[in-house]
Amino acid sequence: MGELIRTLDRTPKKSVYDRDFAYCGCEETGGYASLTHFLDIKSPIYCKYGDGLPVTVVEKGCYWLQFAPRGDNFWITALILPDGKFDHAYFDMTEYNVIDGARSYFRDLYLDVIVKKGGEVFVVDENELTEALARGDITKEKYDMAHATCERVIKRYGGENVKKLAALCEKYFAILSPKLSERRVIKMNLRREPFEKIKSGKKSVELRLFDQKRRDVNVGDVIEFSCDDMTLRTKVVDLYRADSFKTLFETFTMDSMGFDEGATVADGVFAMREYYSEENEKAYGVLGIKIKPI
Repeated sequence: MGELIRTLDRTPKKSVYDRDFAYCGCEETGGYASLTHFLDIKSPIYCKYGDGLPVTVVEKGCYWLQFAPRGDNFWITALILPDGKFDHAYFDMTEYNVIDGARSYFRDLYLDVIVKKGGEVFVVDENELTEALARGDITKEKYDMAHATCERVIKRYGGENVKKLAALCEKYFAILSPKLSERRVIKMNLRREPFEKIKSGKKSVELRLFDQKRRDVNVGDVIEFSCDDMTLRTKVVDLYRADSFKTLFETFTMDSMGFDEGATVADGVFAMREYYSEENEKAYGVLGIKIKPI
C-alpha cells in the first residue's frame, strides 16, 4: 500500500502533463466537490474489476469529479468521460476526512467499492484491509467500520440508486466545468536568473514556503512573475506539498528547479536558506509549484 493520505486535488501524477482544477461547496455531503480535467497525459490508464471489462482510470480529456463528505467515512471519485457523461465511481473507505476547502483530504482505510453506471457493484482490496489488521496497522474497530461503511455505500448508491449518484455528478459537473476556464492571477517576484530559466523552459518547478499566501494557490491558476520591468505569465500545472525542501530536492531533478548541472540536494537546501529560515520551513512546510509558460 502506498501513501495513505489522499487530497481533493490528487492525480496519478506520473501520467499527467497538464490539467485544470476547480472546487466548490457541496450541500448534499456537507463538504466539498472538485473537478479535475486531464488536458494532456503521458499515457492512459485502464483497469478491470469483477466483470473483466476495462474501465477508464484516466485518459486525455476525461475528468475526475471528487466528493469529500463531512462526518462520514468514505470519499467519492467519479470518472466523467470527455463528453461529460458519468461512467463509474470509486469509493474509498476512509479512517477520517478532513474538510478544508481545496486542501480537503482523507486517510485511506484500504477497502474500496466501485459502482458502474449500470448499477453493478464491486468490492476490492479486502485483502489489504485484512493484512493491515494482521499487521496491527488498524484496530478491529476500524476494520469493522470499513465493512459497515462499505455496506452503507452499496445500499445508498448501488443498483437502481446509481441514478441518484449520476444525478449528483451531473449537477456538480455543470457547476464546476465553467469554473475550469476561470483563471485567477497570482503575482510573484523573481530574480533575473530563475526568471530567464522559466521563460526558456529550463526551470519548471518553483519552490516556495507553504505559508498562508501559497495555501491559496490552486492548479489552473496563473502566476505572473515579475523581474525588473519584465513580466512572465505561467500556468500552475501541479502542486507538491512536503515538510522540507530536502524532500522536494529528492523528488525532482535539480535542473527542473533551476539549479545548474552537478548541483546536489545539499546545495539546494543551502541556497533556500537565503530566502527561508529553517524555523519557517518547519512551521509552514514547503510547496513545489509545477508551471509552464503561457
